[in-house]
Amino acid sequence: MPPALTVADVMEPAVAAVAPGDPVQHALSVMHARRAGAVLVLDAGRLAGIFTERDLLRHVTTVTPPWRDLPVGDWMTA
Repeated sequence: MPPALTVADVMEPAVAAVAPGDPVQHALSVMHARRAGAVLVLDAGRLAGIFTERDLLRHVTTVTPPWRDLPVGDWMTA
């Protein structure tokens, strides 16, 4: 009988994270590369919030371009 899979077998070991001052475009690039729906926002190694696809959709409909250069810290969920 093959060994059972554990959570550790399917989890990504490295955390997908950006800094609050990083542009939204960078956060989206990290999310795309990792095929993730969210990234952690770390400020000096401490958790400041999370930026999700939902945060993107909530904000992108109400801002004018160029929104890609805005800081992700302004769009994240604290």
